[in-house]
Amino acid sequence: MKVAIVFMGLIALGFSLPQPKKSFVENFRDFLDIIKDEAGHDIEHLFEHYIEFEEFQRSFDYLTTKDFRDLIYEMEDLPEFKAVVDFLENDNIDIHFFIDIFNEMIETIGERVKRARHTLSGRDFTSYINDIIGEFPKDKLAALYEQKLAEDEEFRVALENLQSEEWDAVFGALWESEQFKAEVDTLAEHGIDVHVLMKELFAIFGQNYNPGKMKVAIVFMGLIALGFSVPRPKKSFVENFGDFLDIIKDEAGNDIDNLFEQYIEFEEFRRSLDYLTTKDFRDLIYEMEDLPEFKAVVDFLENDNIEIHFFIDIFNEMMETIGERVKRARQTLSGRDFTSYINDIIDVFPKDKLAALYEQKLAEDEEFRVALENLQSEEWDAVFGALWESEQFKAEVDTLAEHGIDIHVLMKELFAIFGQN
Repeated sequence: MKVAIVFMGLIALGFSLPQPKKSFVENFRDFLDIIKDEAGHDIEHLFEHYIEFEEFQRSFDYLTTKDFRDLIYEMEDLPEFKAVVDFLENDNIDIHFFIDIFNEMIETIGERVKRARHTLSGRDFTSYINDIIGEFPKDKLAALYEQKLAEDEEFRVALENLQSEEWDAVFGALWESEQFKAEVDTLAEHGIDVHVLMKELFAIFGQNYNPGKMKVAIVFMGLIALGFSVPRPKKSFVENFGDFLDIIKDEAGNDIDNLFEQYIEFEEFRRSLDYLTTKDFRDLIYEMEDLPEFKAVVDFLENDNIEIHFFIDIFNEMMETIGERVKRARQTLSGRDFTSYINDIIDVFPKDKLAALYEQKLAEDEEFRVALENLQSEEWDAVFGALWESEQFKAEVDTLAEHGIDIHVLMKELFAIFGQN
């Protein structure tokens, strides 16, 4: 299957998958959808890993230069290249689709690199939480907080109750419990600082952590889950809380995800994260839940319809997904350069599903079958062969290779999209 489909667009795979425009491209999109659904997270993670390597950065940075753009313009002016484009468009293989992929990648590349090269405040779990807080859209959260206080009676009453003398007594009793303090110390020994988790809760509301201003507990264990999952809330106060989480997800979700991918590289962070999956941690939580003072805190919150199960659900969902995220984050890389990156992307493709779709398309879609047959014809051999005989084209291919961009591995990637070797 001697397919070209303009290899420049292939560089963008793993960065953006815009909507196709014409029939063959609609079929092509079906393959991309499978890759996105089955391997999208793995491909995203590969980028976060490779952007740390100078070898990869050099190739990637070259794609944003005027030199690269000029090379592409020169290539497009080649008569042999124009003949390739004409051949493809005769089969409704719309070249603009691939140009759109590439242009979208170029537009977003700067922001992705900026996120991937994020400056971290440390290496442990506390630094991770502080860095998450640093990504929160504080002004928008604070504005929403003031709006909720002004417009929502139940929210306002709940927050007032969390500043009442009754709450001070209930929450204070919990912190006076010797068993509770011992459990907090156990968490601290494993790098989990309850106070920084409280700080995170205040930050969700766009507020600074000040126990004298708003002594809110809402069960700090659930807070550990922030940055891992944002399920839909269930009851009225929690519906309001969900509005804050939605702002965070929309404004900072990608940055928070990126922080996790970076912190998982650090042993200090992994030690705390690993502890959260242990029987010792679960037993500690069960003991904490049995404390009379803890039960009193839960009862107080639930009287204001602050549904404790919402936060338990957050935590449970985090525990279910954390193993898979850690597995992805510890993925073995084949190298450090752009070619290794493309090969690693190919390796995470769901090959069996792509191959099955390819056979189905050949059997059921006449236009797809004809287009693929044409790409194995003598006419195509002549058109595509003429391009590769062009001295200028070969010089341009060599220029790309000098910057670590191997056309042949990009062609290999195209075959892999169809589930083919």
